[in-house]
Amino acid sequence: LAKRLVQAGVQDVIAPSLQDHCCSAEVARSLRLAVERKRIERAARKACATDLQTGLPNRQQLIEHMSQLLALRGREPASMALLALRVEGFETVEASLGGESANVLRRKVAVRLRGAVRASDVVAALTADSFALLLASTEEPIDAELVAHKLLHALHQTFTIAGQQVAVATSIGISRYPSDGSDAGVLLRQAVAAAILLVRGLEQTLDA
Repeated sequence: LAKRLVQAGVQDVIAPSLQDHCCSAEVARSLRLAVERKRIERAARKACATDLQTGLPNRQQLIEHMSQLLALRGREPASMALLALRVEGFETVEASLGGESANVLRRKVAVRLRGAVRASDVVAALTADSFALLLASTEEPIDAELVAHKLLHALHQTFTIAGQQVAVATSIGISRYPSDGSDAGVLLRQAVAAAILLVRGLEQTLDA
């Protein structure tokens, strides 16, 4: 019975022996411990799903969220877009100003990205130098390009790190549902690959 209750969503179950033989203070103590244990478990799960440096959802959490949205799209069709951002400049800052300065820059990039989009959009940290933005709903195909332009403009402004002005270079790749697929992993890989191609194209242009 206790197992079925927990599976149904009950936070914890007090053993019958406590109800029958213990005083109310001991029952209250057991309840407090049960609540605290669940709080710790929730905090641990959140930590595993969060990029510790930026506080943003990590790659795993983004995939899970996208998968849930895609499952809903089967009943309520609606388009959405995923933007993958490749940000270059962290290694330069680390080499010249140190690792902590590079971490500060990464946090500032995350804050600027978060401030440039809607509350309903999801900004996630993929790797040390890449981020993703999930547009949960788009009305027109060009919406993703407009948001990409806004993000590029936001990151074009320099950052103040250790008293110095620091610039980053950004490329953005875009994938769309349903035209580019209906699997979260596939959409993410396509967006990341598109961002990498943009970086390579820029490097080839500079070399020429």
